[in-house]
Amino acid sequence: MSAHQMLLSTPQFVVSIGDIANAYASTSSSDQNIKGWTFKPDGNTVLAVAATATPTLPDWGSPLSTDIGSGYWVRVSYNVVDNTPSITQTGTFDTWLQMNVDRTFGFSKPSTGNPGTASTAYTINISTDSSGTNIVDTATWTVTMGYF
Repeated sequence: MSAHQMLLSTPQFVVSIGDIANAYASTSSSDQNIKGWTFKPDGNTVLAVAATATPTLPDWGSPLSTDIGSGYWVRVSYNVVDNTPSITQTGTFDTWLQMNVDRTFGFSKPSTGNPGTASTAYTINISTDSSGTNIVDTATWTVTMGYF
């Protein structure tokens, strides 16, 4: 096999954030843990904590590859939709962060009691450069949690 043929047969890494819109909508919890997700450096996306529901999250890139995140940056911004139980946002927002380490985003409830529904819309951008000039994918994820 020639070097050219090997290059053509190597799978290309594809960024595709996917969608978890309202993945937590049917979940209720009394705990104070983070409700959100972690982007892993290999292209995987995992739940930070999911209380009683365990939605499946799409990988942010495919195929999974060790340390592929060193060539990508993520920026997450948020808009609080419903803050009845006074939630606290978790993560570094509105800043381009290299994806070479775990990057966790979401919210937590600061105290027990205080029932209600918390909902936040997160806008996620992934770029191949640290200034965000070359954005390769964008998505909006809504995380909703009912507290009792």
